[in-house]
Amino acid sequence: MKVAIYARVSTDDKDQNPQRQKLKAEQYADLHNHEVVEYAEDYITGDSNPFDREGFKKCLEKNPEGIIIYDISRFSREHPTKVLRRISELRDRGIKIISITEAAFNMEGEMSDLIQYILSWFNNYFLKKLKESVKSGMQRARLEGKQIGRTPKKYNKRRAYYLLFIEKVSQRKAAKELEVPLATLNRFKKVCEKEGGLFINGVKCSNTDVKGTNKE
Repeated sequence: MKVAIYARVSTDDKDQNPQRQKLKAEQYADLHNHEVVEYAEDYITGDSNPFDREGFKKCLEKNPEGIIIYDISRFSREHPTKVLRRISELRDRGIKIISITEAAFNMEGEMSDLIQYILSWFNNYFLKKLKESVKSGMQRARLEGKQIGRTPKKYNKRRAYYLLFIEKVSQRKAAKELEVPLATLNRFKKVCEKEGGLFINGVKCSNTDVKGTNKE
């Protein structure tokens, strides 16, 4: 199997150094007949996103089948939920994380099938809970009278109606004059066509109401 060896140290890793990590990883690779295609190291805190680190990105560029690390903290010291998500992301890309000192994080060890099942379950569970949290938050915001999504673009609807239905100018030209997105004007036109005219505060406007109007 083609593997990359990754080492990480930071100021609080007084008992670690990249060469020690590299030596142990090379011994593991030799023992398991793995082909080492890259070695990289980072000098950075473990709380950082591994996918943003120069050394780790260097490993990924070689498209390895596995990345050997001394222990999981070399990969990440983030919250466990983030660590598992990142491992799951690598697994989805066909890359195994191989911790040489922790069976639970050795994706080619005896526990790999169990760990992969747990990661898959966790990923689905996390996404489900995230969707529930987002939905709950939006419902709470609506009850509190807060705006959900983008604030609707304000424009002169009478002038829009006059341009589109009386002067019959193009939507693009009308959108430019009113300074609104073309999609907004398109939706406005469809609503007017469906309702059979322009309604302001529930009252249908006559052509006289909108003719030549430049302001609300």
